[in-house]
Amino acid sequence: MSFRPLPGDLASARTTPAFSFIVPNLCDDGHDAPCVTGVPGGLAQAGAFVSQWVPKIMAAPTYRDGGLIVVTFDEGSDAAACCGETSGSSPGHPNVPEPGKNGPGGGRIGAVLLSPLIRPGTSTVEYNHYSLLRTVEDIFGLPRLAAARFGQARSAGPRRARERAAEEAARASSRGRSEWPRRRRRWRPARSARAGQ
Repeated sequence: MSFRPLPGDLASARTTPAFSFIVPNLCDDGHDAPCVTGVPGGLAQAGAFVSQWVPKIMAAPTYRDGGLIVVTFDEGSDAAACCGETSGSSPGHPNVPEPGKNGPGGGRIGAVLLSPLIRPGTSTVEYNHYSLLRTVEDIFGLPRLAAARFGQARSAGPRRARERAAEEAARASSRGRSEWPRRRRRWRPARSARAGQ
């Protein structure tokens, strides 16, 4: 599908979908280097794609009203695993016996989450593809699917935000401070989703 309609879709909250999953082609996603078209490809090409489209999405009214952008990859580059992935088939991933790059969670990959509701910084918590699925499920109040049901798939969404707030309150209480930090922002779906569109 072409990206040409995207700027028009982003022009107003009414035309912006509550959820979009954007996947660039094999050249723009950094997978192929060089690309079949002759351009260099690799991470430089992925960077060019992100540089072109992320600012357009960030300028959209719905993004500015609590939107979320996740930039990630579909697989790691080695057999390293994270997040409790183990060798052998299990109910959560019966068709994939090994963890890591070829395993159920994609292995060790990076991800960048952008939102007006996210405080800048780096997380030391390990997340995998099922964590991303669980985060989306939390944001939209959906039931858990596949391995997102299991404890090793941690959410970066609303439930995790509540857990962090509770942890912060417990630390503050242990230091003798009884009040919560003054400003609390909560995750919320984009305006079009709140309006039931």
